[in-house]
Amino acid sequence: MLKFNVKAKGLWSVRQRELAREAAQFAMNFYGITAMTIKLTNLEGYLGTSGVINGKNLIAVSPGTDEMVLRTIFHEMTHTFQYMHQGLTLWDTETKTIGWKGETLSFDMDNQEEYDNAEWEKEANSAENVLLAMFTLSRK
Repeated sequence: MLKFNVKAKGLWSVRQRELAREAAQFAMNFYGITAMTIKLTNLEGYLGTSGVINGKNLIAVSPGTDEMVLRTIFHEMTHTFQYMHQGLTLWDTETKTIGWKGETLSFDMDNQEEYDNAEWEKEANSAENVLLAMFTLSRK
C-alpha cells in the first residue's frame, strides 16, 4: 500500500504529483516493498531522505525537475530496500555511526567524499540510473 502526502502543494503540480506516485509504485513493485509513505515536501537543502520510523517505511522528496524527482524517489527507494534487507541503519548522530551489512561503521555524514564513496550510496546511485531507464521504457 502506498500512502502519499503532499506538504508543499504550491511547489508540486498535479502532473508532477502523479508522476511521483507512478514512480514510487514502480519502484515498490521492483523491490517487493508492500508498504510505503511518500511525502512531497520541501526539505531545505536536501533532494530526499528515507528511513524506517516506528516500523514504517518513509521517503521525503523535495521539488525539482521531473528527472530529479524520479532519481530521488528511485535512490531513496533503494535505501528503503537496504534498510529492509541489507542491514542499513539510520545514521546515529551521537556516535556518528551507521549500520551496514551487519557491521557498525564510523561515518562522518558531513564529509562529502566519505558520503559519496559509501557502499550504500554507490549502490543507490547506480540503482537510480537503472530504475530511471526501466521506468522510462515502461511508459512508452
